[in-house]
Amino acid sequence: MGKRVAWNKGIFGIKMKKRDINWNGTPEERLMNKTRKTDTCWLWEGLIRNTGYGSISIDGKDTSTHRLAYSLFNGEITDNLCVLHKCDVRNCINPEHLFLGTISENNTDCARKGRRSMGENHHNNKLSIKSVKEIKKLLLSNISKAEIGRKYGVCSTTIFHISSGKTWKEQ
Repeated sequence: MGKRVAWNKGIFGIKMKKRDINWNGTPEERLMNKTRKTDTCWLWEGLIRNTGYGSISIDGKDTSTHRLAYSLFNGEITDNLCVLHKCDVRNCINPEHLFLGTISENNTDCARKGRRSMGENHHNNKLSIKSVKEIKKLLLSNISKAEIGRKYGVCSTTIFHISSGKTWKEQ
């Protein structure tokens, strides 16, 4: 019986033999080998995570391509810093578009650019705008937060956050 050949889905779902994939080269060569430069961005066209950010395996460890690009072209990244995008293109690795920031600065940048999922668009959301308006009316009555929470399938802390304006401020 002949040798078994392992198959791997490469870019765009094209079947490739694992032995045909170039696993060799420096991290910079491997990074740039799967990057397409446009007039503005350098777009990573290798593995893209479901978050939209690129990923590459370096020494057996999955590494974010924008973090790798920053460290290769701009310098060291301390563990407590994030690499942010000026262009807001998640698979862009152009070192001129990348800058360092704290987690707080990253969250502020995300919110300022309108990428923060809030309200009905948040992935863990259980309430609609209509429900929140109803809850705010019920809060004016003598019904307890726990009872309101049970009615809408959320905990009393969620109802408290709505009542205090910590969440759902606009409704």
